[in-house]
Amino acid sequence: MPFIVDGNNLIGLTAGLSLRDEKSRQILVQRICAYQRRKGGKYAVYFDGEPRVGPMQRDSRLGGVSVRFSGHGVSADDSIKMVLRRAAHPKEYTVISSDRELLTECKHLGARQMSCVEFNRAMGRLESEPLRKWESPLSRSEVEEWLKVFGEK
Repeated sequence: MPFIVDGNNLIGLTAGLSLRDEKSRQILVQRICAYQRRKGGKYAVYFDGEPRVGPMQRDSRLGGVSVRFSGHGVSADDSIKMVLRRAAHPKEYTVISSDRELLTECKHLGARQMSCVEFNRAMGRLESEPLRKWESPLSRSEVEEWLKVFGEK
């Protein structure tokens, strides 16, 4: 099931993050990536406007998380609504936001909704759990390193 995240809305409702700080976008995306690695699913995080200075590009992908910027003069909310209107099966999507207008439109289109508070709780619960070895797949470089350690390469 694909998840669509209203990034600016989630930042505004997340302790320790600020809409004025570009690093907050990066921190949020990193948290969602960590959550996605452990829980699975595909996530698209939408931010208002254009990317500011930093490593995130207009449209980038980090594992199962894609980052999208709405562009000049278009809100992330409008971009999210457009995605759902164009989707063959909008009921397969879950939109993460606390914006009432956006969630009302999502409900009208048949998409599931999750509040930012609920999603923050879910991420917090998972972050507080210890990693189990099978929940954290090795990266390619880690595999290479272990192959060297065991003389397989």
